[in-house]
Amino acid sequence: MFMNYWRTLKDQRYLTSDKVFKASFYLLFLSAVTLVVPNVKPYEGSQIGVPDLKMTTDWWDVAAPTLPRILNLEESPFKWHAFQILILISAAFGIRKLLPIEQVKKTSHKMLYLVFSYVFFIFSILGARDGIALSLIVLGIAAIKTASLNSRLIQYLKILLGFIVLIVASQYKITLIFIISFLIFTTFMKIWIRKSQIIALAIISFIVLPFGTLTLDYFLTNSFKLQKTYPEQQVMLYDLTGVMCWSTSNRAVDFATNALENFTKSEVSEKKLCQFLVPYGWDSIKKYPISIDRKEYLSPTKDKINFLELRNSWTVLLFKFPKDWVELKTNFAGQVFFMSNLFDNGEKLIDVNKNFQYAVYQAFLLPVKILDKMFILTYFFSFFFVLISKVLYQNIVVSKQAASILIIGVIVNLASFVADNGRYSLPFLLLFWALVLQRNVEETTNKSSYV
Repeated sequence: MFMNYWRTLKDQRYLTSDKVFKASFYLLFLSAVTLVVPNVKPYEGSQIGVPDLKMTTDWWDVAAPTLPRILNLEESPFKWHAFQILILISAAFGIRKLLPIEQVKKTSHKMLYLVFSYVFFIFSILGARDGIALSLIVLGIAAIKTASLNSRLIQYLKILLGFIVLIVASQYKITLIFIISFLIFTTFMKIWIRKSQIIALAIISFIVLPFGTLTLDYFLTNSFKLQKTYPEQQVMLYDLTGVMCWSTSNRAVDFATNALENFTKSEVSEKKLCQFLVPYGWDSIKKYPISIDRKEYLSPTKDKINFLELRNSWTVLLFKFPKDWVELKTNFAGQVFFMSNLFDNGEKLIDVNKNFQYAVYQAFLLPVKILDKMFILTYFFSFFFVLISKVLYQNIVVSKQAASILIIGVIVNLASFVADNGRYSLPFLLLFWALVLQRNVEETTNKSSYV
């Protein structure tokens, strides 16, 4: 009886593959709204415990500590959930415009589309500032890319809106300005720009936009009177400590030891500091991991003069001891290349001892945790996919733009490495898969149009 009913639906075209595909996309979106949104709290890290805006820091860029307080999100669950849903809508709308469902015809493309959308929706909420920034980046690039389909006035409005959204995204994660600049450059160059205008576009994308973003970050930090904490010193302290502990050059070790004198506690020996240094986490050298009271033994500075001295020492390290610095980074390269611990945090995949609603939420996250455990959400898998597509399956197209995203991601993550956290790499990986899917859908559409 059921089979007859199913055949009737198919014969009458009520239930087609395309309709099921579209419905699945929106079902994923609604599932994220109903299951993920209620279980994710605002902020990240210790900012949630800071009662006053002026007591917050710029450690996580301007938007993360300020916007929730300005909009009173932390005091109103309804407002916070509405904000989360807005971010989800931005992600969904951006995906739909960059990768129109109507153009996806192949079954393999549909499956990849749904898996990509599923991971993207979850990351847009669970990834905190990284996820919010990525959702806004996709929305901004989609607005710019689709502007050419409209009238001249709408084109300008969509381009302006796209730039505003991208600037806001950069205030959630300042280091993503590198990928924003690259996407703007390649997007405009492909759609409108003539060869004579490429230099001007490069100047705007790689000089004007980053400078303007950093200037805005500085202006907002001072306007909101956030405590200046110089977050970039994490990388500098980690690099100097790594050279001090692991370098085979006595000169490099002595230089790094002297540079760290103002940041280590007097009762902490070099041996004790190096004892806890590991190639997968800044926190290992910031606090005693085995101490009950969690005493600090490597203290970042809030003093501008000390920070400038640290930055000068780190710069000298790069130019005076480049071999030792590169050797240190190679120790981290494996973590950067394979890091994928955003979803797999070592807990039970599903905790049935908690309430039913939370168990369903964990069940919804189960597929992405499995992808995490299988190292599919990593640079390694993506580069392996590129290799396979070039050698075995030449009908799979990986554009230069997509490959460049991976290369930029590895460079940025390796240079700014302070922890093996998947949320640092996922923005680049998800953008890579979006561009791969987009290009292959376009190739399929173009081929079918000639038939």
